[in-house]
Amino acid sequence: MHEHTPEELAAFAQTRATIEWIRLGGLESGRGQCPGCRTILWPGTRTCGRRWCDAVRPMWGRRVGEIVRAALTAYTDLHGGNGRVLATVLTCTHKPGWWDTERCGHPRSRCSGPGGCRVRPEIEERERKLFPARSRAAKKMARTEALRKLRKAGYEIDKEQAKRLGVMISVVEDQQRGVPHEHVVCPHTTALEIAFTKAFFDALPRAARHHGLGHVDRYRYVVAKQGRHEAQKFHGYLGKLARYLAKSSSAGEFLRKHHGERLFYVAPWLSKLSGVTMTVARICGRVWAPRHGYCEPPTVPSRLLPVVERLVGPLVAAPAAP
Repeated sequence: MHEHTPEELAAFAQTRATIEWIRLGGLESGRGQCPGCRTILWPGTRTCGRRWCDAVRPMWGRRVGEIVRAALTAYTDLHGGNGRVLATVLTCTHKPGWWDTERCGHPRSRCSGPGGCRVRPEIEERERKLFPARSRAAKKMARTEALRKLRKAGYEIDKEQAKRLGVMISVVEDQQRGVPHEHVVCPHTTALEIAFTKAFFDALPRAARHHGLGHVDRYRYVVAKQGRHEAQKFHGYLGKLARYLAKSSSAGEFLRKHHGERLFYVAPWLSKLSGVTMTVARICGRVWAPRHGYCEPPTVPSRLLPVVERLVGPLVAAPAAP
C-alpha cells in the first residue's frame, strides 16, 4: 500500500477543513458567496473585489468616471475655468493576414472593424498583451523628444513645470476589430503647454512606429479636428469607458481580457490637485450607511480625512437604532 507523506496528509486535512467550513456555514442560505460571481467569501466581506465581477463592476466603473471628471474639473479650475486640452489616439498597427476571414459576413470586399470584421484570436491576444508596454515606451520616447526640443528652443523648464508637461489623462478601450486603443489627453492652455503638446504630438507618430503601434495624427490634424476644446467638454468623451463599465453586459468580459492592466491613468500632479483617487472614492461610497446609523463609520487615514470631508462633509455617524 502507498504510504502518504506528511505533506500529503496536511493537504488532505486542509481540504477536509475547507469542505467542512463550506458545509456548515459557507454556503448556507447564500451566505459567504459573492452576489456577482458566486465566489466563496471570507467572513465579513460582501463582494469578491474583482473589478470584472457583476457585483463590483458597476460601482468601479462609476468611480472611474468620478475620478476622471474630478481631474478635468481641477485642471479647469486651475486656469480660472478656461483650461483647454487636446486628445489623440494610440492604436495597434495592422498587417496582412490579421483578419479572421472565416468570421466575416461580407462578400468580396475589404475587411474593416466598423464593418464587423475582427482580427484572428491569436493576433488579438498577442496585441493586447504587448499594447501596454508599447504604449508606455512610445509616450516616454515622445515626451523625452518634446522636452529636448523645448529646451533647445530656449524654454526654461524647472522640475515642477516638467512634472506637468506630459499625458494628463489616458483611457484604454477596445476597437471594433478586437484590439485595444488608448485615448491620450494633454494640456493645451498656457504658451508652454501649447508648445509642449505640439512637439509631443509631432513626435508621437514616429515613436509609435518605432515601438510597433499604428497610425497617430500629428498636431496640425488634431487641432483641425478638435479646435481649442475646453477641458470641461471632455467629460463625456472620456466618460465613455465609465458608462460602458457601469451599464454594459459585456463589460465583464472586457475587464477579464484586460485583467492586471491599467485601463485609465491620471497624472500624479493632477490627481493630487483634484484629491480624488480610487481610495478616496471608495471611502466616500461607504459614508451613507454610517450617517443613517446602519454601521460604524469607515476608518479613514489621517492624510485622507481632509479630502474626504471636503467631498462629502463631516464624517459623523448617526446614533444606531434601538
